[in-house]
Amino acid sequence: DNNRFMLDEFAASALCLELEGGATEITSPVLLKMYENYSKFDTSTKKIKKFEKILNFMSSVFDRPSPELKIKWGFVDFYLLISVLVERYKINGKENDFFSAYINFETERRSVDDWILFSSSSSPWEKDLFEYYESFQREGNRKAAIEKRHQVYIKRFMKDIDDLVPIDAKRKFNNNERIVIWRRAKETCQICSKKISLDEMHADHIDPHSKGGLTLLSNAQCLCSKCNLSKSNN
Repeated sequence: DNNRFMLDEFAASALCLELEGGATEITSPVLLKMYENYSKFDTSTKKIKKFEKILNFMSSVFDRPSPELKIKWGFVDFYLLISVLVERYKINGKENDFFSAYINFETERRSVDDWILFSSSSSPWEKDLFEYYESFQREGNRKAAIEKRHQVYIKRFMKDIDDLVPIDAKRKFNNNERIVIWRRAKETCQICSKKISLDEMHADHIDPHSKGGLTLLSNAQCLCSKCNLSKSNN
């Protein structure tokens, strides 16, 4: 239902993020300026081809009734997530996984009765959800709010979809992957159970990278430096 050009606004907001290369202001004046600046639109550019590619991917993800996607920020935040991940990982064929992760996130978000309790939760995942809620409720079209929600999305989706294959064969886990590995292990070494900080953690390949082990979250474990060194010497 394109009531009051709702779909046009959704698409324009996502396109604004793509043209700017990430989180940016997407207020009404900004969108109007975008329309003015691109009155003669070249659809053959690299960014527009990527924009179409992502919308097609989203169409495949949400190929079944998805009322949760009718909220603007749900659409925009999911678009930005895919825009970032498509540059780093092979996502084709993972449509069902992304659909499940999105529905799980939205179900959890919508089922919270008392957000004040979430703000003081001991669970980092629940605290993240509170951060998302706050930036969702107030001035959600501001750059800082979009970036905050994006950081929550990245960690949540990578936790739920832990077998995304990097486009480039790499050895090291990136920062978002490290956070997921550390949180998933409840901030403890998975061999000696010692409590460790994120900076102290060694993100270890369970199947060694030197023997063909991939840099996937499903092939990662949180170790302290002592246990990682001991493992390397064995």
